[in-house]
Amino acid sequence: MNFKNILIMAATVIMATSCCPCRKGKSTNAELTGTTWKAITLNIDGTNTTISDKAEGYTLIISEGRVNGQGDCNSYFGNFSSKNGKISISGMGSTKAMCPNQEREDKFMQILATANGYSIENDKLMLLRDGSVVAIFKAQK
Repeated sequence: MNFKNILIMAATVIMATSCCPCRKGKSTNAELTGTTWKAITLNIDGTNTTISDKAEGYTLIISEGRVNGQGDCNSYFGNFSSKNGKISISGMGSTKAMCPNQEREDKFMQILATANGYSIENDKLMLLRDGSVVAIFKAQK
């Protein structure tokens, strides 16, 4: 590749990225409420466990003081509140089907019930417990 082609490619990349909405002060963050979040990583007993993109379930939907979603094979629901980056999920209940991966679903429900904070970066939601990340979700389109 000659020098002229390299310069043209570099100029194209610079022009394309300079038009990015995030460079104009516009937020690209997904919203905590009204978004369907899919778990991609769960911290189970101190070990990060990746949830396959192809795995069904492990969703989180937050709206108007409520939380619901799908575990491995059970639907769940509960109460939700947030204030100043702190959250509380309480009064959780779920359907009672026996799942092939029941232990992981139980840990997922425990993570939700004990989370007390959150952070959103672009399309990722991090649930926190005492400042440590216990689950990472990705916004679904």
